[in-house]
Amino acid sequence: MLARLRAVLGRLEDGLAGVLMLLLVAVSSLQILRRLLFHDGWTESEAAARALVLWIGLVGAVAATRERRHVRIDLLARRLPAWGRRIAEGLAAAFTAGICAVMAWQGWQLVQLERAFPEPAFAGLPGWWITLILPAGFALMALRFLLDALGRMMPGDGGRA
Repeated sequence: MLARLRAVLGRLEDGLAGVLMLLLVAVSSLQILRRLLFHDGWTESEAAARALVLWIGLVGAVAATRERRHVRIDLLARRLPAWGRRIAEGLAAAFTAGICAVMAWQGWQLVQLERAFPEPAFAGLPGWWITLILPAGFALMALRFLLDALGRMMPGDGGRA
């Protein structure tokens, strides 16, 4: 059941990343074409592109966490026996889950601040909609790291988050 949930979440993340990337390419291409053909452009295209890059970056970070392809410094873990490596990696994953949870909380605080002092991002979208990726992305990463930590501390599937 958990493996199936992970697979579904993975497909959703990959699909969202693909759609966001296509939107970024479309916005950028249309902006270039408008400038070349009509000597004008969509003034909000840069804001839209920045928002899309932010979303792509966070969705990509969640996917990297899922695949365990995130940046890790494991100088100590390499020198430990298998049981020690498992514990060290579990503690590191738990610590990282805590950091991501703090980042998710801070992201939520930013969303609340942007809701209190609303400002449009582009195309009439509220700015806080763009910022929602911060708490959502970091919360998903925190969950994945927590599952990884628990999986490393308990026998089973190796904590694949």
